[in-house]
Amino acid sequence: MLIGSGLILGFLGDRALRNAGTNINPYEPVSTIVIEGPFRFTRNPLYLASTLIYAGIAVRLNALWAALLLPLVLGVVQRDVIGREERYLERKFSEEYIRYKTQVRLWI
Repeated sequence: MLIGSGLILGFLGDRALRNAGTNINPYEPVSTIVIEGPFRFTRNPLYLASTLIYAGIAVRLNALWAALLLPLVLGVVQRDVIGREERYLERKFSEEYIRYKTQVRLWI
């Protein structure tokens, strides 16, 4: 169920980015703030999708060590990756992105 949910969420997030005509690669510039599809509920549907898939694989393989490592990995991702992306979006879109941040949660 976790893996399937992650795959569906990832597909919907990817589709929303493509429909908006913006880059999917986080290292390339974005052209717009996407607020459609799963971006209405979470600012990071692709990271959330990856997390669900990872958790599903850990459960499926009965890999306790992988499950215990997940919070550490998520902390690093949130601080170093998502934090950098959000600072970039605030600089590029200023009030529009700040307003979006107040309306939509970081994860869920």
